This record gives sequence, structure tokens and C-alpha cells, in this order.
Amino acid sequence: MGRSRVACYYGVYGYNALAVFDTWDQTLDCRKYFKNVSYKKFSTFSEAEDYAIEGFIDQVYSWQYTFDGDIPEHLVVNKIVLKKNM
Repeated sequence: MGRSRVACYYGVYGYNALAVFDTWDQTLDCRKYFKNVSYKKFSTFSEAEDYAIEGFIDQVYSWQYTFDGDIPEHLVVNKIVLKKNM
């Protein structure tokens, strides 16, 4: 009998982007797109999303005092949101 896969999500952010991934491999692969990357594993999408959005907000305002973009209220799994596209 095989092991069942436990669902997990990885909240990821840097000062230039944010995302939520559902595999560790994707999380590692994305690092090249993020500046000053941080990531953490969660058991729910909602927790990972909150971590990514809140971390991004903290980073963007600590690196840059003005930001006139629209920070997304919700993220899509496995899709990177770049600051320049906000």
C-alpha cells in the first residue's frame, strides 16, 4: 500500500514578487525570480496566501517607501505575481 500525499502549500515572497506553490520542487525552481526570497510550508492554501501577501507588503515597504501598485487580495496556486505587473 502506497503512502498518501498530504496536501501542503508553500507561501513565497520577495520584494519583487509573491506566489503560492503546491510542490517543493516548484518552490525551489522559483527562487531565481525572487529578490530576497522567503518561503514557508503550510497545511492550507489560505495560510500560505496570507504569509505571502503579508510578507510581500512588509518587504516592499521596507525596501521602497512608495508603492502605487495594487497588491492582489487573492493568489492563484503555482502562479508568480511580479511587482511590476501590479
